[in-house]
Amino acid sequence: MAKRRTLIYIILTILIVTIGVIIWVVSGNLFSSATITPKESALNQTKQLLEIIQDRPSEAIPDDLPGHLRTTDCWDLLQFEMAQNSNEYLLEVTDDYDSKDDPTAVHDMIEVWIDVIFPDGNRIEVYYSQSGLTGC
Repeated sequence: MAKRRTLIYIILTILIVTIGVIIWVVSGNLFSSATITPKESALNQTKQLLEIIQDRPSEAIPDDLPGHLRTTDCWDLLQFEMAQNSNEYLLEVTDDYDSKDDPTAVHDMIEVWIDVIFPDGNRIEVYYSQSGLTGC
């Protein structure tokens, strides 16, 4: 009887471990999400803001503009330069900071600085902090 009980415990343990491994593998493959870098996020958000400005060349900042793009000081500057330069621009990441790469950091911080470069030579620096655009 004791051998049978031990055998049952061994089989149940193997079964539980096998189910756990299957769940771990499946959840890792099915629920993993691709993440983008802060630089990519900052560039994407800057492009998104510029596309919205391009679609509204003479309108005030829209009330429905998402919070992560709502930079009141940027809207007018970028809108003016976009109009002056036929909506042509280049984006250049000029600097970035991630506290994970800084052994002296005391809190989490992500910052990215992007220059919006216009054909007439003007540049507007866009500032991205944490997860959204915060100023020009």
